Amino acid sequence: QAYLKDFDISLRTIGLFSIITSAYTFKFLWAPLIDSIRLPYITKLLGRRRSWLLVIQIMLGCALFMVGQTNPSTHLLQLFIFVTATAFLSASQDIVIDAFRIEFMEEREQGRGAAMLVFAYRIAMLVSSAGALFLSDIYSWKISYAVMGLCYVPIAFFTLMMPEPKVPFKFADKFGVWFKNSCVEPFNDFFKRSGAIAILFFIFFYKMSDAFIAPMLMPFYNELDFTNTEIATIVKIYGFAATILGTFIGGILTDKVSLNKMLFYGVLLQILTNLVFIMMYHQGHDANFLIFTIALENFANGLSAVVLVAYISLLCNKHFSATQYALLSAVAAGTRSFLSASSGILVEQVGWEQFFAISCLLSCPSFLFLYLLKHNHNKLHHDKIQKQHSV
Repeated sequence: QAYLKDFDISLRTIGLFSIITSAYTFKFLWAPLIDSIRLPYITKLLGRRRSWLLVIQIMLGCALFMVGQTNPSTHLLQLFIFVTATAFLSASQDIVIDAFRIEFMEEREQGRGAAMLVFAYRIAMLVSSAGALFLSDIYSWKISYAVMGLCYVPIAFFTLMMPEPKVPFKFADKFGVWFKNSCVEPFNDFFKRSGAIAILFFIFFYKMSDAFIAPMLMPFYNELDFTNTEIATIVKIYGFAATILGTFIGGILTDKVSLNKMLFYGVLLQILTNLVFIMMYHQGHDANFLIFTIALENFANGLSAVVLVAYISLLCNKHFSATQYALLSAVAAGTRSFLSASSGILVEQVGWEQFFAISCLLSCPSFLFLYLLKHNHNKLHHDKIQKQHSV
């Protein structure tokens, strides 16, 4: 978003660009392929998960490099193609990483596993956002994206060093057998459980308030005359610290407090922190108030993200971890992909204050589905506690 804003691309176009994140919404469509198809030679050498991860990461590094080589002012369509490829590969990488984590960890460890995932993700965001903004100010966006692409060299090395999860799996030799085991059974297993539709609706609305405002935050800070360096320092450094604190507390509480209560707090915190942006709009260019706003918003984001990841992980059957997690996380990403695409249009129509006020209402339906799923969540929490006691 900052890249496009620096080339004077309109808010409407920046908002519409977020439609590329639909890759995260539809990733469940190709998750069965990644889950159950062997890559020639490399799968036998590295295993089912690591082989896909390595290939995807090499391609991601190349795609990011090409984004920086494209001028938005003169080759906007070309840029769109490279960014879409990046989103597709990134969503594919998520499929493998999520399956890897669920298969590698016991059910009683999923809360802490979720906290570690969000913690690592935020470190990556600090490097790829604050670091990218600093490099763009000091050198250029071309250098910035080239450095991000090169970051995949050590990442690929760590992929080679990781152990493969020890989950028994047999590759199908016939298409009919493969289609039934990999494309039909994962969805059948999920939808035959009680409250399956309500679960999907709850996950869909859970992060909607935050997802809706996300594409407009960088333009909003620019509107208040904050430079890229100021944003990198305040938003990413202070925001990072607040996110880690929220992640840490969320990871502890998820293992101790009932699942229903944690999901409720996760939604409530997101809604309340969005209201603070209205106060910031009236405050104007104030670095101290930006620190306060971002710290609060990122704390809520970190806590709510840990709760959601742990919740989705508990819902997944380990026999279908890649496809089921891809489906559930894709539902959560759907809000970001489609609704957020209209965020720039809404800002231009109603202004910043009304925009943030409307965003607060978008996650409210999740409270209804949370109430309807109370019995299901209590059972999930009870089963987890029983397994912890048995260990």
